[in-house]
Amino acid sequence: MDSNTKTTRTSLFARRVLPVLGIVTLTVALGACQTPPQSAVAPQKHSSQEIQAAQDAAALQSRSYVLVQQSIRDAQAKAAQDAATLQSRSYVLVQQSIEDALQKAHAAAVAEREADPSEHAEQHMK
Repeated sequence: MDSNTKTTRTSLFARRVLPVLGIVTLTVALGACQTPPQSAVAPQKHSSQEIQAAQDAAALQSRSYVLVQQSIRDAQAKAAQDAATLQSRSYVLVQQSIEDALQKAHAAAVAEREADPSEHAEQHMK
């Protein structure tokens, strides 16, 4: 009977303690995988290629900003020049229209006098 009692105790021990021991072992193992060892060297933050790429990007962005600002200034200067040219051309066209209208009115008056000189003479007498 001693052998039966001992087997029951071993069986009961194995059923209760081995799963707990397995869970504790897995927990410790997973915890060790999650934290880096204390003696590990910290990784470099940036390599020289990354630094160079960042500097190139910053230079490109700065150059782009300068080009955009220059384009804006050029467009504003061109718009001001175009406005001044348009204003000047408009003034010239208006002056030409006035002169043309005066010439047409004068030509019409001369043509009217030449068409009927007797009426014109009568109007002067009255």
